[in-house]
Amino acid sequence: MSFTDPYDIANYAARLVSGDRQNDYGHPLEDFTRAGKIWSAVLGVDVTAEQVALCMIGVKIAREVHSEKLDNAVDGIGYWLTYFMIKEKRAEIERLSKENSVSDDSLVVTESTETLADKEPLRSNGKGSVLS
Repeated sequence: MSFTDPYDIANYAARLVSGDRQNDYGHPLEDFTRAGKIWSAVLGVDVTAEQVALCMIGVKIAREVHSEKLDNAVDGIGYWLTYFMIKEKRAEIERLSKENSVSDDSLVVTESTETLADKEPLRSNGKGSVLS
């Protein structure tokens, strides 16, 4: 894999986390909640799905410091995207919970058929950010 444009890297990461990875492992909220439960048992403290994503970003930073590889950037971007996907899903669950006057635990939110890859591609806002 070789990219010359940073936006290509970001778009590739978006396609991975919303396509192949999500098909294989489920929505990041589900996947990282499972990982968080395992980490909680190992560490003896509660670990949220958001914390799993942030820790995985940390792993990618540590690997990049040791050895620069494009894979670290792709995965790091992907973990940031999953972090925001988790936050978005939690907000959706909370909104539905309030609308339906039920607890968050009793809600099952169906997956959207839209993926990050279906959304408008990332682009620069002219200030160094790839998010519009």
